[in-house]
Amino acid sequence: MKKVLLKLCLIAGVMSGYMAANAQAPVSPLHFGVIAPSTLSNWYTDYVGTRFAVTQPASIEGEKLHSSASGTGWGIVAAPPLNNVQLVKGAPDSSACNGLQNGQTPYPSLNGKIAFIYRGVCEFGFKALQAQNLGAVAVVIVNNQPNGVINMGGGANGASVTIPVYMITKTDGDAINARLNAGDTVKMSITPWGFNNQNDLGIIFNGGSMWHNYAIPSYELGTSNGNPLAYKSVDGAFVANFGLRNQYNVKLNTTVNFTPNGGSPSLQWKDSVHIDSFPAIDSIVVMYSNVFTDVHNTAKGRYDVTYNVTEANTDDFPGDNTSNYSFYTDDSVYSKGRYDFTNDKPLISAWYGSTGTTSFVWGPMYYVNTGGKYAGYTQFSMAATTSGILPQGQSVPVYLFQWSDTGVYQDTLMENTELNLVGVASKVFDGVTDSSEEIWKVEFTDINNPNVHPALNAQSWYWVAAEIPSGSFLGVDGQLDFYARSYGVYNYLGYKESYSPLWGSGDLSSLQTSAAALVAPFPFDRAICDSVAFGNQKSGLTVGISMSTTTIQNLYGSVKVNNVAAVSVDMNVYPNPASDVVNVSVSLPSTSKYVSYHVINAVGKFVATETHTNVQNDKYTLDTHNLPAGSYYVTVLADNNVIRTKKFVVIKN
Repeated sequence: MKKVLLKLCLIAGVMSGYMAANAQAPVSPLHFGVIAPSTLSNWYTDYVGTRFAVTQPASIEGEKLHSSASGTGWGIVAAPPLNNVQLVKGAPDSSACNGLQNGQTPYPSLNGKIAFIYRGVCEFGFKALQAQNLGAVAVVIVNNQPNGVINMGGGANGASVTIPVYMITKTDGDAINARLNAGDTVKMSITPWGFNNQNDLGIIFNGGSMWHNYAIPSYELGTSNGNPLAYKSVDGAFVANFGLRNQYNVKLNTTVNFTPNGGSPSLQWKDSVHIDSFPAIDSIVVMYSNVFTDVHNTAKGRYDVTYNVTEANTDDFPGDNTSNYSFYTDDSVYSKGRYDFTNDKPLISAWYGSTGTTSFVWGPMYYVNTGGKYAGYTQFSMAATTSGILPQGQSVPVYLFQWSDTGVYQDTLMENTELNLVGVASKVFDGVTDSSEEIWKVEFTDINNPNVHPALNAQSWYWVAAEIPSGSFLGVDGQLDFYARSYGVYNYLGYKESYSPLWGSGDLSSLQTSAAALVAPFPFDRAICDSVAFGNQKSGLTVGISMSTTTIQNLYGSVKVNNVAAVSVDMNVYPNPASDVVNVSVSLPSTSKYVSYHVINAVGKFVATETHTNVQNDKYTLDTHNLPAGSYYVTVLADNNVIRTKKFVVIKN
């Protein structure tokens, strides 16, 4: 399994036009091991995780996004806690690949300090061992690339490293480096909880409620179709007392501003909730507004949301009292994860996959409010177990399902009869230029007519899900965290939004086999929200699959991406219904180097895949006698991403 454990505070809650509230909102204390479900005995400390903060100077203080080498099997977790330890630059070489000097003029000693080193040139383990040998108690490595942090492999020297090793973002690292170059003393604390301060309230670093999407087309926020529940927000955050004293008159303030493209910011919404006292025990209090808020501004631009917590006493560490988050309205983009509008692509900083031997299907869900558009293209990223070029002929279909919550268990789970496959996009790797971790843009085609884009209906949910081959990893945002939103909406306010399944179906490698089972099509468990459902939701596993709309129905009248013009393909599925076997025959106008067959069930679970080479007239046979009765889809991908999809039914006599 390949993943990066990340933390970032996210926040939202908006209403167009200036409004303000000061509600005595619902609050709830959380204590060690008592938050449901009871099996998560370490949920409390697991949620907070390692507090990793700059504590001096004030201009850059606060918790920082980071990854840990201990998550990939080398280095250690910081123990005992490091409180206000000086950060020292690796010298004379900032990447620590040409040796470090210890206490030699003009280089300061690393003994008892945290080494500050840039990524690049040599292995992470080598850098860390250099610092360890000179007495460093921890190592902070700055990513030399933008867009977050990554996993760090230990390399040849990782097993010899016995101090904690962390990576931080280029943005945070450059800010620290600037202060060090200016002669400032920079100190850090890396602890499981507090920094030994008397008065210290803070917003947990993954603890702010956020809005439905990071990006959405601006036209969706009009009022013609009412105020969809999907687009409502709830202000709230997880606030912790990290200090040694009781606190009083604690207030969580929310402020939202909107800046139209090329314009000036204007206040949209203010909210404030408070509690009278906050005990000086290791505790978390969830503070949420008791109202939903709406966004109705159809201008294109950016919403900036700020959470700030205050108390009666002067806070000894104000660096975690404020957190900020932004989301965007654009021309055509739906994106649950962060999005680079300048280069028109999702921002991917980690990849997550199954340790199992079967492919898996995973993706976000988007609510379409106004309709009248077509699903133009989707973008995703995939990584292989090894870096480099992806295997020639390997194919990835991306499915577009429409979900209508009409079943017996309405408002809870996606049932067998509720998903309807309406479109497919695909990528077939050429084995030459398609690199691991690249982002691909592929067009959606209607499953009934490969020459047009699938239409998007108003007031409908669409699930965009990629089928990722076994041993591969799907790109995720790596930072955004929907846990606080989903906790506030479901667990805390007790309001079940109709657009989200409540329970996942287990780990990626333990997929359910029953086609009739009531499952969430997101193969993770316990944590939930309106687009993803997985146990490590707080770790930034927001799927980096976007969807962009078009007003042009004809597929080949739009801007070309990775697909080429469709060719005439005869495809038959028989017998249909099937009981023991189902056959899929295809007839192509010319020989294709690769033809792959992909079978999923009606709730998007992977069933089977098979690739044939150098064929023109071909047949694929699937043994169905062990498959549960129900509906299935088979998609055929040929060279140049030609797509055909047909539905078949398995019956039991």
